Amino acid sequence: QYIPTGLCYLSAYLKRTLAAKVEIRILPLSILNLNQLFNFNPDLIGFSALTHNFNMVRKMASEIKKTVKNVPLVIGGQHISMAPWSMPAEFDYAILGEGEEAFLIFVQTLLSGSVQSKTNCPGAQFWQNGKLTTVPKLGLIEPLDNIPFPDRDSVADIESIITLDSYRRFNKSGLRSMQVTTSRGCPYKCKFCQPSIMWDKFRLHSPEYIAEEINFIVSRY
Repeated sequence: QYIPTGLCYLSAYLKRTLAAKVEIRILPLSILNLNQLFNFNPDLIGFSALTHNFNMVRKMASEIKKTVKNVPLVIGGQHISMAPWSMPAEFDYAILGEGEEAFLIFVQTLLSGSVQSKTNCPGAQFWQNGKLTTVPKLGLIEPLDNIPFPDRDSVADIESIITLDSYRRFNKSGLRSMQVTTSRGCPYKCKFCQPSIMWDKFRLHSPEYIAEEINFIVSRY
């Protein structure tokens, strides 16, 4: 159990621009329990995957498609961004690289009803005539402070995650905890590690942004 901060950033970025046009839920889905998703009856279903859980997410997408036939399935995250050629047919779209601005444009395109204009969605990848088509990505968001605080409120049952006894090994049981992301990327370029491909370069939030987010978390959670 953890808070998927990347998805929370996407949610916050969408809500800042689209506000009442979108309703977002971040669900801890299991292939054995998809009822939360089906009860929500979404117009778009998104997934984020690392390499170690990519096959599980693919199986989940396959199960979902058996029930929801006409809802687009889109995947993002580290694995598909580093290995876009591995996108399976279960997914209709992928968003490659930094997702906030690219996913916003993608959702705006869907809301406008002009899904045929998907070639105008930067960073998107999709199937066309049985082959993968990839649209060039946008540049990175700068400064990083332009991204709003993660929308953790959209995470289902967030209280159970905050109260998870994560620090009992340090004899600090009973603490409420939550992670904060202070940067993206890495100053090094190790070939075996994803940040240099996913983020291209190292970027930091300002000290003021980080302090404000910590104060917000303490007051809200």
